[in-house]
Amino acid sequence: MRFGKSGRLKRPSCIFETAVRLQPDFEQAHYDYARALARAGRLPDAIAEYQKAITLKPDDVQAHYNLGNAYAQTGQLRQAVAAYEDALKYRPDYPEAHNNCGTILRRLGRIEEAARTIAWRFNTGPTILRPGAIWPR
Repeated sequence: MRFGKSGRLKRPSCIFETAVRLQPDFEQAHYDYARALARAGRLPDAIAEYQKAITLKPDDVQAHYNLGNAYAQTGQLRQAVAAYEDALKYRPDYPEAHNNCGTILRRLGRIEEAARTIAWRFNTGPTILRPGAIWPR
């Protein structure tokens, strides 16, 4: 391991890379490695590791959510929506997932779906907000 002047690892992902290699069926190792890769800006690699983590533990809400974030950051908006929706399938009361999903739906031009998703986030119910109430058309 290589440490910088601050005493921190220069390549923190190397720890997780080793963990994944030693225990390829350990979901948490893939998840942690994905997070380290995302922080390092290696989003395509992070996406692959989040997908591996989800394969090993399909109900990992945080892995689905972070996968959605990685997709969104790489411009893969439809995949981001699908990942956020998967997170919400396992945890319907996840406000950040509602917010991010709604934001991406808005960017895709799916205004009514976005309004319903964002409305849940603010506990106003899906029928209170109408398209144009949050964003102008």
